[in-house]
Amino acid sequence: MKINKLIKNNRSLLRYVLVSAQSYIFILLFIYIFVDYFNVNKRISYLFIYGLNFLIVFFLNSKFVFKSKADYKTVLRYIFFLFFVYCMSYSLFELFLFVNLDYLIATFLSMAIGFPIKFFVSKKIVFKP
Repeated sequence: MKINKLIKNNRSLLRYVLVSAQSYIFILLFIYIFVDYFNVNKRISYLFIYGLNFLIVFFLNSKFVFKSKADYKTVLRYIFFLFFVYCMSYSLFELFLFVNLDYLIATFLSMAIGFPIKFFVSKKIVFKP
């Protein structure tokens, strides 16, 4: 009984985890392809793939996760959120590269650290009902 209640009360979190998982796979896969197969700089690859991913995730979060209308105010809140998260994630990525971590590990760690922050801000501020 408790598990059913827990799932029912946290459906948006479960949907967010699903969207985030596919998003993180997309980021890791394409950064790897860009860097190791096309010899694109790891920083440029990170910024480009992460930026592209944010566009995809906006639509998935607005329609599937939080079931919110993508109106003018939501888009504006997402742009501000995007700037904050983009800066935070890239700063973490650079920090991890600075301490000589592999670029894929740096990418994964920056995503993992940002996950709870992104969920909370998305739910409470960006896609608030």
